[in-house]
Amino acid sequence: MSASAFWKVFFEVPIPKFSRDRYYDGMTKQQVDTLKGVAILQVVVIHLLAIFPEIWWLRSDGRAYTLVIIDQLCRVSIPLFIFLSWYGLNMKYQGKPVPLLAFWQSRVIKLIPLYLVWAVGIWIVMRVVPGWGFNMDIPLYLKILLGQADYHLYFVPLIILLYVSYGFYSYLPKTLRLLGTGVVGLLTIWWYSYLPTFRTQFTWIQPDQIQYLVPLTWFWYAWLGGVAADFHFSHRFVERRVKRLLFVTTFCATVWLLIDAYATIHGPTFVPVLLAMQFTRWPVLVFATSMILFIVSTVGHWGNGKKTLLSQVGLFSFVVFLAHTTLIRLGPAQFVHPVPINGWLFAAFISALLFLLSYKLS
Repeated sequence: MSASAFWKVFFEVPIPKFSRDRYYDGMTKQQVDTLKGVAILQVVVIHLLAIFPEIWWLRSDGRAYTLVIIDQLCRVSIPLFIFLSWYGLNMKYQGKPVPLLAFWQSRVIKLIPLYLVWAVGIWIVMRVVPGWGFNMDIPLYLKILLGQADYHLYFVPLIILLYVSYGFYSYLPKTLRLLGTGVVGLLTIWWYSYLPTFRTQFTWIQPDQIQYLVPLTWFWYAWLGGVAADFHFSHRFVERRVKRLLFVTTFCATVWLLIDAYATIHGPTFVPVLLAMQFTRWPVLVFATSMILFIVSTVGHWGNGKKTLLSQVGLFSFVVFLAHTTLIRLGPAQFVHPVPINGWLFAAFISALLFLLSYKLS
């Protein structure tokens, strides 16, 4: 790339502006925001279920089965959110190259202050409230860098990496994007195939959260969202027989998902419940991929651009994501794992300040 071309890529190419209500040949922005709202609420449900005593997951009664089913059906959440991120970006910019620095500033830089505010705030709360501590032996700078201030914050560095990556993705021609998706798919198959071996050989990768920090766990869904937008994969362009095939595949994957989780939990070898339910399992990969494609291929012209509660949740999904574990601890978890009232009041006060700062920064 010549110096003049480099300058244009980074500074001179204006970001194209399109309608905020409707993308071309695909879902509307309101539909994308609504599905993002559904995805982030599923994440909340997964973490809400985690407050219940572990024995509930292991008892052979209807309550345990119900919790397992709900948790597993919500495992489409993060894959769907990642898919929608690149799908929405590709729709908004019509698959055209974006100026890198301007794009990163508009998409990445605005996330960092919110993340820092919540990461530091959560760190302060966990140092004060007994029983809420998470990885307290890790220095604060590493907690922020690796998303370790709370269990779910590993996803923030991933979001930033996805936005940075999309800037480069936007410069690829469609044929290379399609080829790249195939390569990423093969790498994902390799990663999922060898992950059981890696868990045996390297103890540091056994925790599910460490596995979630690996980009290969998630990049397949992002690239899939990009090419789905590139090739107009939507209800208007997908044949009915393909939709039927996706429905059957999704149904079979769902059955496989539930059977696999139950069999792992109740198998002859003890497996921690969290690892038995995690995202990095073959059934989840197949279930999430088929479910996402089925949803996108069948969603129709609902919404008409009007704001709904779900679309607003999707629009502010980043703040919801940052805040939800603290709100769960302050709310439902207080009835299951209570903390002293002075610690609870301190956490509530800090949370109120964090929401006020989030409003100012948004």
